Amino acid sequence: MLIRKIEKDDIPSLASLHYNCYLESYRDLLPENYLNELSIEKQLNTFNRMNLLDYTYVVESKERLLGYVIAARREDRDLDRMDYGEIQAIYVLNNYQKIGYGGMLLDYATAALEQKHFKYIVVWVLKDHTNAVDFFRSQGYEEDGKEKEVVYQGSKFKAVRMQRKIHHYIVEEEE
Repeated sequence: MLIRKIEKDDIPSLASLHYNCYLESYRDLLPENYLNELSIEKQLNTFNRMNLLDYTYVVESKERLLGYVIAARREDRDLDRMDYGEIQAIYVLNNYQKIGYGGMLLDYATAALEQKHFKYIVVWVLKDHTNAVDFFRSQGYEEDGKEKEVVYQGSKFKAVRMQRKIHHYIVEEEE
């Protein structure tokens, strides 16, 4: 098992991984017609338009991607963007969940955000996605009171923002 920064050649495999993880994660939460419109090709086009190489990390075993995390600067207007990083996505295939890969990916992303001198990390999670909410709670995240409405194919969902402090943040002293 290896956690590493993504490479350009990984993008097609990442699109396939995202598609499969998304279907597994949201099958019972999001509208079926929305999920039926998803495809690996559409996800590949989306990923090709994004700059994933700077802030995406994967967990792989035997040259197969099992999960990934995207960690970057937070864009919420109510937060100081210099202090807050964000977990923009984290997915692990169902067969590899609850054995530590998600926690390892999150630790790796936290270390990467710490190196960029962020003090806090936030993540938006669908409120009804209890597995995701419970996972982040188990990793030290707490709901901060912010909610937003997310719409999928006309169906409305509540998302909650969760955050945690980066505990090992090192303050550089001025001379």
